[in-house]
Amino acid sequence: MKRIPAIWPLFCGLCFLLTGCGGGVPPAQPSASPSPTPAAAEVSAPPSPEPVPETPAPAASEPPAAGSETSGWPGEDVPLSQVDFSSYERELTPEDWEALSAFFPVLTEGESFLAAPCPESGKTAEATEALRLETFFPSTISEAAQNPEEYSLASFSLCDLDGDGNLELILWSNDWGGWYLALFRGQNGFYGTYMPVRWFEMLQTNGVFVGSGGAATSYYQRLFFENGIFRAELLGNTDWGPYYAIAGQGVTEAEFSAWLEELLSGDAVWYAART
Repeated sequence: MKRIPAIWPLFCGLCFLLTGCGGGVPPAQPSASPSPTPAAAEVSAPPSPEPVPETPAPAASEPPAAGSETSGWPGEDVPLSQVDFSSYERELTPEDWEALSAFFPVLTEGESFLAAPCPESGKTAEATEALRLETFFPSTISEAAQNPEEYSLASFSLCDLDGDGNLELILWSNDWGGWYLALFRGQNGFYGTYMPVRWFEMLQTNGVFVGSGGAATSYYQRLFFENGIFRAELLGNTDWGPYYAIAGQGVTEAEFSAWLEELLSGDAVWYAART
């Protein structure tokens, strides 16, 4: 009888440890809405052992090339006090220039506004935090609150987010991992809601935007504002699986693609900050 080499039991044990000995982990259920804290600069994707589908779900596009005049991610921020807002009059439509000028009290005169973190889908947030843009960031970012610096602007867009016929001003800054600030005009002053980079991607001309949780996880939403209250509405979403839903109801990929084609109106224009 042949003798088994002494190294053989050790080799078998090592293979057993490397390959694992437990059963599979059940796949994660599709989530209904994003749920990170407002201060998080990333939105975590639902845990799942499943590989990315061969046909990825529709998701937010990659950032445009740095320095593009219509990019939400231009190359460098400009300190707020150095931005030449008057220079945009010659390239904006009269309607857009009138809307931008209406926010000059906040942009150039130091007027405060009431703010709140952007609510999760299906929830509301009341604007109660008094902020000034020069020293924005909000108190939810402790480092910024302890070490205020002048706000720097990378780009801005004008868009009717809530469908009331008035243009809102959306600001983008690369500071602190990248933050958006959407400013609204109310009867009693100015209001704003802020969100980290992946909560507000792919802004459309009709006000639809995308919250991204990863390659296959996207939340198509609208933002509404009334009497100091912000409300986020989930229109449709995708998730791992693959999974597609419109207004909370699961649909096929083909149905979702057809719905998405009608929903997306085209990317909003972003204007790079300049001196």
